[in-house]
Amino acid sequence: MDPGEPSACFQQENQEPEVSPISTAKVTVYSTETCGFCTAAKMLLKKKGVDYDEVLVSRDAEKREEMMRLSGRRTVPQIFIDGQPIGGFDELYALDRSGELDKLLGMQVSVDTN
Repeated sequence: MDPGEPSACFQQENQEPEVSPISTAKVTVYSTETCGFCTAAKMLLKKKGVDYDEVLVSRDAEKREEMMRLSGRRTVPQIFIDGQPIGGFDELYALDRSGELDKLLGMQVSVDTN
């Protein structure tokens, strides 16, 4: 289709703007390489467009101790939002379903009109 044709201009003008969520929170995920719940938690965060720091604890006893000290738990994943322990995947998923996760993440919507 030629860009000079009216139908081509109409399609370009009526395209939906791209919407991208923006999180203002610092998210940390303590995980291991082989943990299915860790993978699910990271996928949920990625789907929401949330950047996170991953701390692998499988071969780092100091990082595992840090995780346990901060969360009071031994299992992975352990997820922190702005330094506050959220829990594991089940808690993250429940927060997402209730709409509370977006509030904790300080989610805003960015609209790209290009």
